[in-house]
Amino acid sequence: MNTTINREHLELIKTLIGTIRDPFFLIDQKGDLLYRNDKSIAVFSLTDEIQNIIEIFDEHEAGHIEDILENLKYEIFPVEKKGRFRLHTKQEYQLHFQINNYQHEGNNFYFLHFDKSEHAAGVEGKTVQFNLSTEEISAAFSNPDILATIMEIQSNYPFTFLGKNKLQVSINNLEELIWLKDSENKYLLVNQNFAETLGLRIPQVEGRSEEFFLPSFNLDFYNSMESFLKTTGNTLIIKGIPAKGFTSYHEYQSIVIPLLDADNKVIAELGIAQKEKTQDKFSPSQGGGYSTQDLINSILFPVCILNEQARIEKVNVPFSELVGLDFSTGESVHLNQIFPQSVAKEIAEAIKANIEELSIAIPFRNGTTVRQLQAKIKKLNSDKFETNAYFLVVEFLDAFDDFEAFIKTRGKMFDVLIKSLPDPILIYDAENLRFLEANDAAISLYGYSHEEFLQMDLTDLYSPEDIQTLLDTPVQDKKKIFSGPFNHKKKDGSTITVEIFKEVFTFEKKEAHFTIIKNISASVEKENEFNLYKSVFDETNELIAVTDNSGFIKSVNQNIVLFVGINKTSLVGNSLISLFSDADRANITSKIFSANLSTSTKLKVEIKNAQKIFIPAELTVIPKLNSIGVAEFYTILIKPAPTDTKEINAASIEKKSGKRLEPSQLSTIFHEILTPINVMLGFLQEVKESIPSPTSDQKEALAYIQENQRELMATMNSIAEYSTLLKEEDESPSVTFSLPDTFDKVKQEFSEEPGHKKYNLITKISPLWLEGVEQKYKMFFGTIASICAKISDENHFYFSVEQLDENDFIFSIRDELAGISDKLLFALEPVLIQNADVSQIRAYGVSRFAILSIRELMTTLNCKVEITRKGSLPYEMGFIFPLKQIGTQPVQKQIEEQKRQTVNDRTATHEFVPKTTQISEPVHSRQTPFDRHAT
Repeated sequence: MNTTINREHLELIKTLIGTIRDPFFLIDQKGDLLYRNDKSIAVFSLTDEIQNIIEIFDEHEAGHIEDILENLKYEIFPVEKKGRFRLHTKQEYQLHFQINNYQHEGNNFYFLHFDKSEHAAGVEGKTVQFNLSTEEISAAFSNPDILATIMEIQSNYPFTFLGKNKLQVSINNLEELIWLKDSENKYLLVNQNFAETLGLRIPQVEGRSEEFFLPSFNLDFYNSMESFLKTTGNTLIIKGIPAKGFTSYHEYQSIVIPLLDADNKVIAELGIAQKEKTQDKFSPSQGGGYSTQDLINSILFPVCILNEQARIEKVNVPFSELVGLDFSTGESVHLNQIFPQSVAKEIAEAIKANIEELSIAIPFRNGTTVRQLQAKIKKLNSDKFETNAYFLVVEFLDAFDDFEAFIKTRGKMFDVLIKSLPDPILIYDAENLRFLEANDAAISLYGYSHEEFLQMDLTDLYSPEDIQTLLDTPVQDKKKIFSGPFNHKKKDGSTITVEIFKEVFTFEKKEAHFTIIKNISASVEKENEFNLYKSVFDETNELIAVTDNSGFIKSVNQNIVLFVGINKTSLVGNSLISLFSDADRANITSKIFSANLSTSTKLKVEIKNAQKIFIPAELTVIPKLNSIGVAEFYTILIKPAPTDTKEINAASIEKKSGKRLEPSQLSTIFHEILTPINVMLGFLQEVKESIPSPTSDQKEALAYIQENQRELMATMNSIAEYSTLLKEEDESPSVTFSLPDTFDKVKQEFSEEPGHKKYNLITKISPLWLEGVEQKYKMFFGTIASICAKISDENHFYFSVEQLDENDFIFSIRDELAGISDKLLFALEPVLIQNADVSQIRAYGVSRFAILSIRELMTTLNCKVEITRKGSLPYEMGFIFPLKQIGTQPVQKQIEEQKRQTVNDRTATHEFVPKTTQISEPVHSRQTPFDRHAT
């Protein structure tokens, strides 16, 4: 008996099966594979050696499959089979497939249709599993590294902290967009590329619900998709990227894979968006003019055959049931009697153009049921047909891939859909702004009836002053985003804040605007409330941190940054307990982060300040609970204990007790150690000169010696200067001098010091005259410059002098154009303002004698220190000096005469700076010379 299908008819079958997205086989009675589509090859990892359906399965399944084939002769078709099967790849799956009989020339053949939404339900024996085999994953993704990533997620979920960090690095290196959501649709893990499509950073996305990133008009579709995925455990393939809406990233294809537990319940969803593979589109199929009725009757989903006039010649039962028409009369039916006019026209034009294949989305309504279909059309090329014929295979989709195409497609289901959408929708005439349609959600929002809306125009929703803004609002651009905010009036006179999405389309033969309204009044109110809380958070004197429920810092205010001496960027993302003593860390973890607090609590701890000293403090912990009573994050108030007034630095103790070293003693010690130091330095210089070609190790050693030599000499200079300052009888004469001239000398000496060539002192000095010991002022300014060079990471230092009022002038320093750096501020503030132990400055490589010298000079010159601010941020450190030295000031007239004479003689290289009337902390109005004169 001939059990083969003739070539022409087999080509017809291949054309039809080639349009089907699910795994599909044609077999004979013995199970030999006569044809298999591309999807079946990918899903079942088929090779050319596999010629029989039995060979797809493991050898232990052979008897079972043979029984199924043997019993087909007794079955009533179609037959449905479900069960767990082991494949030839040694992997076990839950499969669901349908078998239908097809008779040709007296022989029985069978179509096997594997439902892709049911097959591969998971590998047995794993607690957490995906519903795709490794072969399917390899076939679905063009990047081979995706398989390793998916397996890593499967083996490590749920993640530990370290495991998540390791995985984060891995997925950030992939060009695909990766996201993982939990069962509540909150993002657990996203890669950098996915976050960037939202214009955000990874921490801004993780932990938030998917709804925050979806257009409101797409929420219903995604809710349906989520419900379908969680109910069936199926893998979904979507065009575009879910978080960006249907109209974005058309070149991308998103594959959403459910992660299942041992009971096959969906516990998470892994999404991967990749650029679509270059491949032939699924072709819409068509056929005609041949004895094809038996063939399409064997297909279990809607199929029809079109002729050249886009008229339906043959249908199978599912197609007839779908469209609700009786085709038994034999009369052909034109597509425009079933599908929307625009869709029927597009298909007819494609047929007229003699296309080979086409894929088109069709909005479709059957009675009160609204469905989204996809038609796949493929031309039948065969000499057996007198005219061109086409297969049309209809498949259901979840919703439109392109919202713009949807609203421009005016099918029968349009009115029903508009009425049922949950978002307020208004359609109005583009020319006169009169409303043409309003859905139930708009009626509920604004309070007007449908009849009242049709008597109004768009201006009735706006106040008179907002109408011009309305007219200037452009039609939505290609980005497809909401514009606004706008204020709209409701019928009761109240005002709501809205955003709008507009699209131009044709409605009842008029150019109209399709407008989706988003009521954001609640979110605006919440934002205003948030800004109020934020201002309190930023401006309060308290130390405040916000952490997640694991204790990792999400936000801190400026006060905690200043207190601990660590910048905000370094703090955020790190563990809060790292700021506390070792003894407190376990206590904080056990009583707060591991205890799942539901009420506020307080703890006594020790916190490390900027000087690395542990200070007693009190923690007040306030949990923020979610809907089920679990802490989502913690607000933590830190209140350090007041500084003990007895804890003052050693230098102050020495002064008060009178037990400090006498200047003569300090000078003697200095000279005793200076001689052997000079001998050592001379010997080292000889050693250096005796090595003509030093090795790399020798060069490194010599450089290290030279650097320490400079440090030693700087320390010796500091000791010498401090010794001079401590002399009770100061023999230095009091003179009248110009501050600009003094700063010229300071800059010259600073630049000549070893190691200072890379630094630049940028000065703006008012032409002030002083009478006093110029050497002391020069020593003060020069020492400050040297200290800045030691501490700061910057190469430019900005020094300014200006007159504050009739009695004082201020010397201000910063090391960045935008203000003083955290590092310089944290180093100087404790030792110059808070009177902390001078030994702390050694951490920055600065001699404690340099700070002691500055303190001594501040006492001698009656200097005060303040931090000036711009807004709430520190801007400069200012040293305030009196203009007149009491008891040493000569007659003012003589000073003025000398000042005038000198000013006339000098080249105008220093600009006069208007004096400022006051200085206080914080300072908002005072400008520094650098603000007025760009450097």
